[in-house]
Amino acid sequence: MNATAEAIRVLHVDDDPDFSELAATYLEREDQRIEVLTAASTRAALDALDERDVDCVVSDYDMPDLKGIEFLEVVRERHGDLPFVLFTGKGSEEIASEAISAGVTDYLQKGTGTEQYALLANRIRNAVESDRTRRAFEDRNRRLETLISNLPGIVYRCRNAPEWPMEYVAGDCEAITGYTATDLEGGVVLWGTDVMHPADQQGAWDAVQDALDRGEPFETRYRIVTKDGATKRVWERGRGVYSADGELEALEGFITDFTEYAEREDVLKALHGIATEITTDETRDAVCRRTIEAAESVLDFDRCVINLEEDGTLPIVAISDGIPPDGVTTMSADEGIVGRTYRNSESVLTDDVRELEEANPQGPYRAAISVPIGNLGVFQAVSEHVGAFDEGDLELAELLVAHTAQALERLEGERELRQQNERLAGFASVVSHDLRNPLNVAQGRLRMAREERDSDHLAVVARAHDRMQRLIEDLLVLAREGETAIDVETVDLPAAIDESWGHVETKDARLEVEANGVVLADRGRLQQLLENLFRNAIEHGGPDVTVTVADLGTGFSVEDDGPGIPSEHRDRLFEAGYSGTDHGTGFGLAIVERIADAHGWGVTATEGRDGGARFELTGVKRPD
Repeated sequence: MNATAEAIRVLHVDDDPDFSELAATYLEREDQRIEVLTAASTRAALDALDERDVDCVVSDYDMPDLKGIEFLEVVRERHGDLPFVLFTGKGSEEIASEAISAGVTDYLQKGTGTEQYALLANRIRNAVESDRTRRAFEDRNRRLETLISNLPGIVYRCRNAPEWPMEYVAGDCEAITGYTATDLEGGVVLWGTDVMHPADQQGAWDAVQDALDRGEPFETRYRIVTKDGATKRVWERGRGVYSADGELEALEGFITDFTEYAEREDVLKALHGIATEITTDETRDAVCRRTIEAAESVLDFDRCVINLEEDGTLPIVAISDGIPPDGVTTMSADEGIVGRTYRNSESVLTDDVRELEEANPQGPYRAAISVPIGNLGVFQAVSEHVGAFDEGDLELAELLVAHTAQALERLEGERELRQQNERLAGFASVVSHDLRNPLNVAQGRLRMAREERDSDHLAVVARAHDRMQRLIEDLLVLAREGETAIDVETVDLPAAIDESWGHVETKDARLEVEANGVVLADRGRLQQLLENLFRNAIEHGGPDVTVTVADLGTGFSVEDDGPGIPSEHRDRLFEAGYSGTDHGTGFGLAIVERIADAHGWGVTATEGRDGGARFELTGVKRPD
């Protein structure tokens, strides 16, 4: 029974009420922590013990119902090791011996003076404090044992020597090493030489000694060899235990088996390597073949298949050597586990395919993993054994297949880009040859006609030719934008602005430069971007427009004081071929957007401070 940390609750049992009252008075005077509850009979005392928290029982020997020793035996039976002091006027060696045999905590004979109460108070304090210390120690040990029994590892104390001789071992010692704690504690088996892997002994010793020299806890990983010869990997953390004068007495720590974690870590590293290697494959067949090989060598999957969708079917692109070529066939995207995986874009893990209604196993296969490869196809691993795969296998398969999907999507993107570039190259050829040559002929004929006779009609024709020339040039720029990689360098922004302004027919327009510093950009493409924005401002803002280029927090802006951008034009502003005027080509802002994209910048159109058009270029990098 527990009491508060300060109070000492005493049950005094004596059939003399006057003596009990007197004793209680003196005991409480001797120590303010003592609180005395009295009982005139042992039966009343037993009832009180059942109802109250008591730290110590003080009882007379000669009681009318139960003798003191009999009472002690009942207390021991019901209340365990509760401190019990026999305080009696009938002292004899026989009674003392009997009381000790029955488990009395202390024995004290009544005296005649008041000093007997001081002595009794001291005996009570000693008995209670000793009991509390014992209980605290037992509770600590119980909690420690519970903790150790639930820890997935070994708790130890050993001497600091290369052999790591163990003084104390508890926990999962036999489960991890095959050796018992007694084997290690008795020196039959030495951790440092018999358990630790020979190749790791020196490294582990050095790591521990270095940490001790720094006065820090140590942490190390190494391999062990179990009793049956298996190799495991363990993680150890510990500290030095020092005496009062600072001498190292021992090492205490914790060792746990992290073989599974380490193996998974190895798999993840291998998959990371595969992710790097797979980026070098130049065909989808090569990507799929590498994926199958990785699944076999890294994930230990013996039988794997990759199907890539083609016209509603899922033909096989790569297959493990362990599966006969005639053992699988092309399936419809509407049938089987492979079709379900492809249609739903969700992985499937099954212990037994025969339990799935849609399954159509093409062999003696039971367990299966099926993972979608983006929206391109499906990866599958199968086994002839029920329950061969678990959630961990599925997670690793999904990680591998994610790399496969990225590689295949990259190849598809590159294929589409090549086709697009081929179309653009053909388009540029048509523009540069089939359109420019007739225009050159028309311009030559116009010059000859104007030499013979000039008229306003011919001036209109000349302006039309000029517009056609600008249109052809813009088309060529747009077609070739993206073919050449940008060459980033440090560019003085104000200087680039002034130079670009000089390349544009500005008439009475005015430029204000409020931008400063340098930016990282392709000089020629930046000037081309600025020239197109300046032409756009002049074409839409009028010949006397004012154009301002200013700094932004993450870039710069180009703003004019013209009429602004009508709301009906804003959604199509950067669309190639779209123009808000009859004399514009409709390609200038599309070129601006392409150049911004090539740099990784953003470009947006908004309303300026004075109602004009404002273009903001963001994400523009500057040198550190």
